[in-house]
Amino acid sequence: MTYISLYRKYRSQTFEEIAGQNHITTTLKNAVGSGRITHAYLFSGPRGTGKTSTARILAKALNCEKGPTPDPCNECHICDSITRDLLFDVIEIDAASNRGIDDIRDLKEKVRVPPVEARFKVYIIDEAHMLTREAFNALLKTLEEPPPKVIFVLATTEPQKLPLTILSRCQRFDFRRIPPRTIREHLSDIARSEKFEVEPEALDLIVHTADGSMRDAISLLDQLVSYSGGDVSTEHFLDVAGAVRGGEAADFLSALIDGDAARGFRFLDGFFQEGKSAALFLRLFLEHLRDLYFLKAGIEPGEGVGARRNGDGALKAQAERLSAGSIVEMMDEASRVEERIRWENYPRVVLEIMMVKLLHSLNREKAGAETAMRREKAAVEKSRPAERPPETPPPEQPGEDTLPEIAGEITIGLIRRRWNHFLAGFKKQYLPTCIILSFGFPHSLENDTLTLAYDRDHQFHKEQMTEPANAEKVESALDGYFGKPLKLKVRSIENIEGGRVPKKAPEPPAPAGGRNLSIIDMIHETFPGSREV
Repeated sequence: MTYISLYRKYRSQTFEEIAGQNHITTTLKNAVGSGRITHAYLFSGPRGTGKTSTARILAKALNCEKGPTPDPCNECHICDSITRDLLFDVIEIDAASNRGIDDIRDLKEKVRVPPVEARFKVYIIDEAHMLTREAFNALLKTLEEPPPKVIFVLATTEPQKLPLTILSRCQRFDFRRIPPRTIREHLSDIARSEKFEVEPEALDLIVHTADGSMRDAISLLDQLVSYSGGDVSTEHFLDVAGAVRGGEAADFLSALIDGDAARGFRFLDGFFQEGKSAALFLRLFLEHLRDLYFLKAGIEPGEGVGARRNGDGALKAQAERLSAGSIVEMMDEASRVEERIRWENYPRVVLEIMMVKLLHSLNREKAGAETAMRREKAAVEKSRPAERPPETPPPEQPGEDTLPEIAGEITIGLIRRRWNHFLAGFKKQYLPTCIILSFGFPHSLENDTLTLAYDRDHQFHKEQMTEPANAEKVESALDGYFGKPLKLKVRSIENIEGGRVPKKAPEPPAPAGGRNLSIIDMIHETFPGSREV
């Protein structure tokens, strides 16, 4: 007896059996039940989500000997013939191989022939986006005003490639990727019916690889059963699919974080020696970076096999060593390579180039952080009062930790004079944020808004300071230090009117009225109430 593949054997035969598309099947059932049938439908969506199966079920519902009915019997001659693809009045056309104008002209001639056995003549045009422009033009008039008792169903994975003139003449239904839970339950039902076992982890890997496609999931399960001769294990999946193990993306990222280029190259060498899929690895790497970003931002991931599958412990260790900006930068580079690698003859070289770029980016950020820490340390050391000889007791005078209380109006001059002292205290609470803050300079104060300027060499730190978490910490510290709520605004130097930001605080303005004050008088005006100088 000829073997029937699992996908064909368990293909949906009623609207209720179409998985994950209730928004479509309910509408079609109601339309058939009320007789509101249109002459042209467009079924669009990812592969393996039930487009062609739904079209065949619609043909059964319209032509069942007990119908038209939203619940075809699947027992009468018409339903059985459609199931076995033997009914003359239901015609499936592969537009990928019948895409020319001559093929459509032939269809236009045949469409005039009335149904022979069925109530309606149904044309199912699969991969409709593959038709040529001339073929679409030839089809247009027929699609707009088909002969009586003729219905068209166009199925496509790329509806954006169809002309607007075609789209406007069809009732459109968008099929969605099938949720992982639905695919997992359906595969489990198939395994029970076929009397074989599938390890839970292997089942998860099959669902994850299928990426929302029920057909891909069932086909892969069928392949694994043939390979194993029965029960399916995780090792069977890894052998057949050339798949990446769960922790390999994390191991690769650890090599990058450590700056260990040799370990990264060894990883890729072993990866390709085992014949694994570069495209699948990039997908898992992107998912790992996504999980890192979720953890960093305090976001709970949604449903999905890949979500934090490596455990929060391993993710937290890596998240603590990476900034949100570096994670986003790596995601951007990996997604760009993922688009490119599909068409590459030498994916290994592409992955190695990506690795070198990511290493360089992480090393540049690490060097910037170390430089910032050195600058901060030097600034703190410079701001400390000079030590007096041990035999002379130091007088009580205002130093970095004993500056006089802030009184009167808060000005940009006051903020600049106090900036190093403010940073020294802020560092004790939020060292990482203080490092980012130290690259900026207080530029101006208007309407209780302090503008912090960054030069062109520190745009990365500027972007980090715009993150709400960092800005809130600085604003809270400013309020506590200066005794007045201040909002923080971050700008680049070239975006601020007036040119470059001064590297040091400007000299205090000349006294009003041309008074010639001594240095002692100026100090008393600057620090009112101070006794010692």
